[in-house]
Amino acid sequence: MRQQFRRYVDSRLTFYRDITDLEAASRALKHTNALQGEIWSQGVAGCAETPTIAAATLFLPALNLMIDLTTTGTMMAKNHLPLLIRILLVFSPLVCAVLAGVESAPRTRRVWMPTIAFALTLSLTVYVILDLDYPRVGLIRIDPVDQAMVELRTSMESDR
Repeated sequence: MRQQFRRYVDSRLTFYRDITDLEAASRALKHTNALQGEIWSQGVAGCAETPTIAAATLFLPALNLMIDLTTTGTMMAKNHLPLLIRILLVFSPLVCAVLAGVESAPRTRRVWMPTIAFALTLSLTVYVILDLDYPRVGLIRIDPVDQAMVELRTSMESDR
């Protein structure tokens, strides 16, 4: 079963590493799901062989939680902003820039700095929101989470 857990962590790391390649991520997810089934079957069989119920009481809920957390993480990786929100995030800065330009138009001498600063600030805000929606690509990343999994996998090697 330890080898199954090692393969399981490897499969999760592969999924997160290949998250931008939909086909590879889908293969890794299928492999993860198959490993979950194998680990669950082995866990239930192993608990049935123990003379006390303590093993099943402690092990199976923890195993179930591991599977639930994997499902939650997978759903979070697939869940993104709705299309309408993305469209609004793209067009809002454009509309605001046009309005700022119209507001400054009647003046004889234009002052460009506030308009440019406004447009840049609004555009940067929209970019950060969109970047946060994809935490495994872009400037804002959650690589420490992956590093924790790599360290877990390394510790599993020394736990033979």
